[in-house]
Amino acid sequence: MSRCERIAELFDPEKARRAQELLSRLLWSGRLGELRRIGGVDVSYRGNLGVGALVIVTYPELEVISCRLLVREACVPYIPGLLAFRELEVIAPLLGEALRRERIDLLFVNGHGISHPRRFGLAAHVGLLFRLPTIGVARRKLVGEERRRGDITYIVHRGEEVAARLGRLYVSPGVGVTLEEALEVTRSVTKAGMPEPLRLADKASKAAIGGGKEGNCLRVLSS
Repeated sequence: MSRCERIAELFDPEKARRAQELLSRLLWSGRLGELRRIGGVDVSYRGNLGVGALVIVTYPELEVISCRLLVREACVPYIPGLLAFRELEVIAPLLGEALRRERIDLLFVNGHGISHPRRFGLAAHVGLLFRLPTIGVARRKLVGEERRRGDITYIVHRGEEVAARLGRLYVSPGVGVTLEEALEVTRSVTKAGMPEPLRLADKASKAAIGGGKEGNCLRVLSS
């Protein structure tokens, strides 16, 4: 039995869901500090092979500071609502390596924040793990219903506004960000339909997994 097969066999979805419920109690909101460096992280897959890309840009100029790639086998199976456990196999070592060398004031994550059945989507996982303000950006709604208030469409789940719609995107706080701040910052950096650091990370990870040009991205680790 391969390493991936052993991990997949040992992964317990019920324990993972319970862990999310418990960890969600540790999340915090609050006002953002000064933003000078913001990042975006995304993962693309070919089978179980994942390529994570982390792009850091200046704010508000959106000039690229760095781009890092990590190639790693992701063994936890994809289960709706538990995607974070698969994505973190790639994101955690990639982001951990970057934070030893660079500062990130805010990170965009391709996934949900508190807009999640247990209020603990991928952006919440990442933010809590690294004590880093995060915003989740997703293309599909995971929970709740849309309700218009003023000129903004909010996603309401169990009586709480957990996300807002921005064009075709659903924006939700992860850690250390209010919903209003998440929407405001996302608007300020969105180009071509996506927050710019996240768009660049998505482009870099897809190019790498497809064998295309990776631009100036540095491959920091492979396993």
